Amino acid sequence: MYRFAAILLSIVLLLLSIVPAQANRGPGARSINWNQQDTATYVVSTLNLLHTTTGQSIPSMLKSKLKISRFSVYEDTKSEDLYSIVLLRANGNHVGALVYVMGWSKPQSASPVTDRLGIPRAPSGILASLHSDPLRIIGTFNSTVPS
Repeated sequence: MYRFAAILLSIVLLLLSIVPAQANRGPGARSINWNQQDTATYVVSTLNLLHTTTGQSIPSMLKSKLKISRFSVYEDTKSEDLYSIVLLRANGNHVGALVYVMGWSKPQSASPVTDRLGIPRAPSGILASLHSDPLRIIGTFNSTVPS
């Protein structure tokens, strides 16, 4: 019960204080769809539930060992509640990806890099949808936790 409350509190704090990378755009930038932004914030926060078999936080490992600096969240425009979390380095290089379906307890792997971290692989049908359906970016974040 305490763990659930701690996770819920972390998500609430994340929703209140995480700063999306695109929030710093200048004048003339397109307006933010707050419903999509809230969804993107929730989806990226689910990364905090992932740990290695030794208990190390996957987001910490992604930042320290793989030099991930941004997490971009895409929604599948044809499959409702299907999202992709793309892992990016500062230079914009795509390193790997995870998949999240609303209702899942944790994201699942969608790339060889995340497979090697021990994250269970997403079902092939879900991966096929992500590869064939149009995706729309709904948020890019510098962190998965409040700073």
